[in-house]
Amino acid sequence: MFDDIKGMYMRYNNWVQDFQGESNISQKLMRLFSHNREFNARPEHRGFYFEVEERAKEIYEWAKQENEDVYELIHYVYIDCYGVAVKSTAFMYLAAEQIFVPFLELLTKEEIIRLEAEYRQRRRKDPGLPIQTKIKKYLKQLASS
Repeated sequence: MFDDIKGMYMRYNNWVQDFQGESNISQKLMRLFSHNREFNARPEHRGFYFEVEERAKEIYEWAKQENEDVYELIHYVYIDCYGVAVKSTAFMYLAAEQIFVPFLELLTKEEIIRLEAEYRQRRRKDPGLPIQTKIKKYLKQLASS
């Protein structure tokens, strides 16, 4: 089940790389002036977040009922996915982090402590969006409770 989410992240990353790789210099310049309208309007870009959100809801309900360990999934979406992300995918990955906040309650205290330390380190280098500040505070709160 968790591989579905990883697959979505990888497919999106590969699509972005392909999309940007197919462009010649004039197309890249036009995107700068159009604020990447063409890229942002593509269904592959717009659909990523919503596909992840839908699948995450299903996984969350399943994991909650089955009392399944979700640390691997959470570690992937908060830490590991950035290892292969190109700059253009990182923004969507940041936005998608908020989808997985409910999963944090399914982690053990030890897992929260490990994740909080790694997440704090990652966000020290790249603060992300305002949601990442909220996630960092929430992780700290969970780790200290």
